[in-house]
Order: sequence, then C-alpha cells, then structure tokens
Amino acid sequence: MFLANVASLLFTYTAAFGAWIFQEGQAAGFDNPLGLWNSMGWFARIIVIILLAMSAISIGVMLDRAFAFSAARKQSRSFAPAVAGALREGKIDEAIRVAERNKKSHLAKVVTAGLQEFKAHTESSDIPGEEIEASKRALERAEAIVHAELKRGLGGLA
Repeated sequence: MFLANVASLLFTYTAAFGAWIFQEGQAAGFDNPLGLWNSMGWFARIIVIILLAMSAISIGVMLDRAFAFSAARKQSRSFAPAVAGALREGKIDEAIRVAERNKKSHLAKVVTAGLQEFKAHTESSDIPGEEIEASKRALERAEAIVHAELKRGLGGLA
C-alpha cells in the first residue's frame, strides 16, 4: 500500500516536472529548466551535474538502507520467538539452525555468535565464569560487526 502511494506520487510529480521542462518559453529565459540550462556557463553546468550525481547517490543509499532495514526487521521478528522457544527447551543446536536460516536478521547474527561460543564450552555440566565471559565477548564482537553493517553507506551522506 505504501509503495503504491509512493509510486503514484512519483509518477504524478515526474509527469508534472516533465511538462514544466518542455514547456514553451523564451530560449534563454529563466522560466523553464532548459532555458536556465542554456543560459548557464560551463562552471555552473559542472556544479549542477555534480549536485545531480550526489542526489542520485544519496537516493541509492537511502533505498539500499531502507530495504536492508526492512528485511532485518522482518526476519528478526520471526526469529525471536522461534529461538526463544528452542532455548527454553534447552536446544542450542536447533536455536543455531534457526539463526542460520535468518541470514539478514541483525538479531540472529548476534545471537548466533553467542550461542556458538557458548556451545563450544558446554561439554561439561558446570560452566565456569571465563566461558560466560568468552560468550559475552563474542556477543560484543558480533554486535560491533552488525552495527557497522547497518551503518554501511550512511557516512557518505554526511
């Protein structure tokens, strides 16, 4: 529904902008974009081209991040209850398998790192404090990696 509304608005404004660009007017006047372009010097044209390129890049980053965040949110919402049920039953292997099926989920990436580290040290029935600390460090490393992945491309917008 949202995408249909956005597409409708985009089409409407694109058609209106296209009509404005190609309207009849003075050849060298400022009443239409082609007249403005024709009256510009080369330096001004270069600046306009650079600004258009920067706008295209920022729109590309915005769309990429929107799709990435949407996929991460969708998979994380389905991942959380599934992994919670597996962990409640004490099935660490099943929880890891569920996490591996949700590759785009930011939550799954972090939880998988902690579970794999924890699983590597669960051979004995008692778990020393250093094993828990190792799992915490694995979670922190995975969190930093996921944070960097989610911020990808945003620095260029600043």
